[in-house]
Amino acid sequence: MPSYKRALSAVATASLISTGLVAGSAIAPAHAAPAAPSAAKLPIPGLPELPGLPGLPGLPELPGLPGLPSPSTPPALSLETIPGLGEVLKLTKPLFAMLPIDLQKLLSFDVSWLCDGSLITLPAGADPWQFVPTEAQQGCQVAAKVTTTVLGFLPLEMITSAIQLPGAEASAPKVKTAATVTGVAKVGQVLTGTAPTWEDSGVTTTYQWLRSGVPIPGATTETYTVAPEDGQKALTFRATGTKGELSTVSTAEVTPALGDAPTAIGAPTLGGAAVVGRTLSVNPGTWSGTGTVQFAYQWMRGSEEIFGETGSTYVVRGADAGQQVWAAVAATRVGYEPGRASTDPVQVAKVGTTVTVGLAKKKVAKGAKGVLKIRLGADGLTPAGTVTVLNRGKAIKKYVVRASDNGRKSVTLPKLKPGKHKLRAVYAGSSTTAGSRSAVVVLTVLKKK
Repeated sequence: MPSYKRALSAVATASLISTGLVAGSAIAPAHAAPAAPSAAKLPIPGLPELPGLPGLPGLPELPGLPGLPSPSTPPALSLETIPGLGEVLKLTKPLFAMLPIDLQKLLSFDVSWLCDGSLITLPAGADPWQFVPTEAQQGCQVAAKVTTTVLGFLPLEMITSAIQLPGAEASAPKVKTAATVTGVAKVGQVLTGTAPTWEDSGVTTTYQWLRSGVPIPGATTETYTVAPEDGQKALTFRATGTKGELSTVSTAEVTPALGDAPTAIGAPTLGGAAVVGRTLSVNPGTWSGTGTVQFAYQWMRGSEEIFGETGSTYVVRGADAGQQVWAAVAATRVGYEPGRASTDPVQVAKVGTTVTVGLAKKKVAKGAKGVLKIRLGADGLTPAGTVTVLNRGKAIKKYVVRASDNGRKSVTLPKLKPGKHKLRAVYAGSSTTAGSRSAVVVLTVLKKK
């Protein structure tokens, strides 16, 4: 049984509310006639004259029915334990010791039970002198009203002092159906929190959205537009039901996905000369959406990433000569997937080369072979490839210069006829280097051995 504090004594005495004079009173109602001498007798039809009636000591005689005297023992509420639901409240009958015993036997009592002054309806057949409080009487002050009547006297109404019953034990609101969140959980989309339903009535519900457990300022309604900073973080809809000083929380949680990636409205472009040693730069273009966009770059040679080149500018290398170079651009905005685009590729010009030749000996004996020294040159790289030796414009031999030769190679010419031979070296070039021709050198083959 809930604990409580008793407002009044468990034994409550009655106050008298009479439609006539209260016994022992020296004041008559305003309409009453002057009191008759105390020795006078008031005849009551149908009643024998009894000693002390109606001229009871201290009871003034009236032209009409007299009032009942004050009871020697007023009605009172009593109980054996502290008051509460299910405990029997007992009402003692009033005693009128000043009335003759024969008249006391004629007394009748009408009992009513009151809750905060309102009539309590008792079950049919219930004992009117006791009452068992139910939930309907939680927290109210219970009193009893006893109306005493007897033929020949005005009715006497008495109301006991009240006993305070304990109220319902306070408890936090109970959730009937939990809060939910609907909508697309994605940055830029609107989420709607549905309030829980409560088993209790009179519950006030307030709302708060939280990001990673921290309240979001101003987000205190049932709808919320997912902000960029909410992407891939725990977003909670919290509904708090309050009744009195107690409250209960019901929550629903979602993890919003990142928003759609921005798209390049104006494609990125390259600026600068695509020549070894020169600098290329990226213009990232224009992108959809609002808010600050951060750009990241990756320079590419053909289909391969150029390691470490992630800035907005790039100095063209020798390895790029003859290759296509372009830049991949990633556009990132907080809370959104990264957008991707790329520049058109540019063809890097091949590196120019030089070929120089020299003879080990300008004259050789008949039947001997001459030796030609070939030197290839290129800015920023070591050229390699095929060199063709021409004699008076006609190819007489092809030689391969490898990268390991570092651009230098001595070759033995085939046997040539006696006479003067105008020799020239022609470099065919490679994927990164342009071809070139040497100047003419003259080899003399003597007629004698």
